[in-house]
Amino acid sequence: MRKKLECELVISEKEFRSVFESSAIGMSQATTKGRFTKVNKEFCNMLGYTEAGMLETSFPDITYPEDREIGLLQLKKMMNGELESFQAEKRYVHKNGSIVWASIVVTMVFDDNRVPLYIVSQKKDITRNKQLERDLMLSEKEFRSAFENSAIGMALVSAEGRFIKVNPELCKMLGYPEKELVQITFPEITHPDDLADNVTNLKRLFSGEIQRYQGEKRYICKNGTMLWTSLTVSVVVDERKLPLYLVSQMKDITENKAAEEARRNYAVLESRNKEMEEFAYIASHDLQEPLRTVTGFVELLRMDFGEQLPEDAKEYVRFISASTKRMSELIKGLLDFSRIGKEKILEPVDCTETLNAVIADLGEAIKESNAIITFDDMPLIQAFPGEMQQLFQNLLSNAIKFRKPGITPRIHVSVKSLPGYWQFEVSDNGVGIQPRHYHKIFLLFQRLHNRGTYAGTGIGLSYCKKIVELHHGKIWVESVPDEGSSFFFTISKLNA
Repeated sequence: MRKKLECELVISEKEFRSVFESSAIGMSQATTKGRFTKVNKEFCNMLGYTEAGMLETSFPDITYPEDREIGLLQLKKMMNGELESFQAEKRYVHKNGSIVWASIVVTMVFDDNRVPLYIVSQKKDITRNKQLERDLMLSEKEFRSAFENSAIGMALVSAEGRFIKVNPELCKMLGYPEKELVQITFPEITHPDDLADNVTNLKRLFSGEIQRYQGEKRYICKNGTMLWTSLTVSVVVDERKLPLYLVSQMKDITENKAAEEARRNYAVLESRNKEMEEFAYIASHDLQEPLRTVTGFVELLRMDFGEQLPEDAKEYVRFISASTKRMSELIKGLLDFSRIGKEKILEPVDCTETLNAVIADLGEAIKESNAIITFDDMPLIQAFPGEMQQLFQNLLSNAIKFRKPGITPRIHVSVKSLPGYWQFEVSDNGVGIQPRHYHKIFLLFQRLHNRGTYAGTGIGLSYCKKIVELHHGKIWVESVPDEGSSFFFTISKLNA
């Protein structure tokens, strides 16, 4: 019996030695004082020591200083027989000074009387795992910082379409507090026309067909307005490649979309305006010939039969002459209107010189009406010279024309320099305009007074509007009936 036990012990020790030496993890045997008595090849490789060198060290010698206390309490309990083994993670110091992380299992071996004999330790190198954990932790920290501080909207979305987490910028974009937004699903705030495509792309993401997709999408904000976004969605998967959640990034492009729409509308409007101008030019040009024919025949009728015509026929001839003259003026006005800004280039325009030239041209009307025209210091602007002179002339001549009887016309031109443009004002003390007519006066051939009271074709302010718009500005009026009017217009400083 004794020999059998001895034989089994030899076999057991042989098996232990074989496992010890060939183990894929580090193993060591040490005294209860911590001095190594046996170490395997893998443990030596872990720490860069030869077997002989390792046997000259102890636990404390190769343990990272801050980790030397790890396991001391458990060792005491094992020495007292209260504990047979324990597990822990600790750092060792490699021979070259680098740190090696290890997952250790420490076991106390006792004799038959429960007296501690030696310590067996198993050590698995987990340095790579620890590095990955640290990198992951840093990555998560960086992602969290980027997520929270991003200048674009970001969200984590579940497979069911519910917001798991949203950043402050997305809440701001959609007008929802975070607590409300995480209670709703993305279909609830998606524009109906965009929902089908969105769902199709999400199915492709979750099926693994694609890893991400980009596109433009409309959301409905809390206040009911529409938000255009440039959307990027990617899927996060687990170790088995199964989808966990979506990461959505949304950039607000609402202003860009509005600008695109404005450009499209402007292009359409510009095309139509061009067609209208061409039509107006051709039509007015073609109308000149029959009008000259009518005028010529009226003159022949007057010259050949003037004295023979009865009085009522003479009156008819006078009406025809007046009407053809008025028609000629309208056609000329229409032609001039269609030619505004054509084949001209922007130049530096001294508004002081322009106003002085206009006042000189209006000398007869000024003298007849005793008008007093003043103006502030005027700027040098980039503009179409002829059109600017026409603009000032139309506004000043209107101010003289629509004066109150018996009152000296007082007209003043002022200007303000504002960000991006110049704002001019031409004010007078004339008859004024009813507010309901503010829009009408800038339309072609629109008149507020009959021809007997105030002469004109009804084109002058249409000229002004077109000239101002040619300079990327706008024109409007403010007026008090019987007190006077102020015409405002802007000229862009970016025309250059």
